[in-house]
Amino acid sequence: HEQLWKHMCEKGGNINNNKSGKDFNYNNETSCLKKLYKKKHFPILLSEDFDNSIIYLNNCGVPLTNENIPIDWKEQIGIIIKTLKECSVYNNDMWINNFLINNND
Repeated sequence: HEQLWKHMCEKGGNINNNKSGKDFNYNNETSCLKKLYKKKHFPILLSEDFDNSIIYLNNCGVPLTNENIPIDWKEQIGIIIKTLKECSVYNNDMWINNFLINNND
C-alpha cells in the first residue's frame, strides 16, 4: 500500500539570506514537525541541530512521479489537508515537489 508523504522541510532553510530569517524558518519548520509528530502521512522529526540549521527526519520515501502516484492520491491529499488544519499548521507552498511516496506504510 503506497502512502503519500508530505516533505515538510529541507536542510537549513534560508529566508532573505539573513541569520534572523534563517532562524525563523528553522524554528517554524521544527515547530510544524512537532505538531505533526506521528500523524499519518507526515515525516517524523528524529533530531535537530540548531547551530547548523539541520533537521533530521525519518526516511520519507522517494519523489512523486507519474509512474508511482497512488491510486487514492486525492483521498490522501484530503487527509493531509485535514490534518494540517487540525494541527493549526498552515502551508502556503503545497506543490508537487513537496510530496514523497513511501511504500512501507
